[in-house]
Amino acid sequence: MKEECVLLISDVHVGRVTSTYNLDVFQERLENLYYNLLAVKEIINKSYKLPVLNIFFLGDIVDGENLYPSQPYKQEIDADDQMDLAVNRFSEFILDLFGSGRRKRFEKIRIWTVEGNHGRVGRRNSEKTNYDRIFYKRLADRLAFHDKIEINISKNWYNYAEIMDHGYLLFHGDNIYCYMNIPFYGIVQRAMRLRVGGLQENFEVVCMGHFHNIGMLYWNDLRILMNGTFLSDDDYSQKRLGLKPATKFWFFGVSKERPITWSYLIDIAQRG
Repeated sequence: MKEECVLLISDVHVGRVTSTYNLDVFQERLENLYYNLLAVKEIINKSYKLPVLNIFFLGDIVDGENLYPSQPYKQEIDADDQMDLAVNRFSEFILDLFGSGRRKRFEKIRIWTVEGNHGRVGRRNSEKTNYDRIFYKRLADRLAFHDKIEINISKNWYNYAEIMDHGYLLFHGDNIYCYMNIPFYGIVQRAMRLRVGGLQENFEVVCMGHFHNIGMLYWNDLRILMNGTFLSDDDYSQKRLGLKPATKFWFFGVSKERPITWSYLIDIAQRG
């Protein structure tokens, strides 16, 4: 059996500081993501190999600057230093996933990206002028020497990935409205409109972030995955949604027959 796998990464907010999150915790949780991902892969490898990893970066990787008046009081470093740290740590994370010698892990890694609202530079700037986008380009430059890494940077507010003949729609999710402070109706409504003609691409799975919570929705034959966050306490989730942030990221398999063959929620707040 031949399969590939997909990892969703979103809402990392490098540079943000809370009572339970800072730069040290970011690096610790990235290590947890690395080890927990490989632990799941080892279990799957007892049945068949997973030679290719696809990573969907879904936005808000860095915390940005000047989004709201009190933001500087909730940050350890500015946007430039946020991107420096993010490029250094994520390039190490990606390269380590290849392994070496007898401990080879993945043979190829493909990356798709979309920007988040925290990457915005200002209301009067081009929407392409986005800290997330700059981070992705710097990451691509850092990894350009490796012929087994492919990076697809979005040219629009969304991105489209095709894996083993299945289509995946990627977007951050910040333009989706909540109803009674619950995002799920808005998510389904937006996904179905895009599915029936809002976009020309034919997709079977929607992958998104933004709400700092996890979910898997089924609507007829469309699947929607909402990804978690690196933040373990967060004013946005608690005040806007009344929910505790979810430090869990989706990791799933893909075959020729199915867009999702298995799925696992990786908890980045702990190892194992």
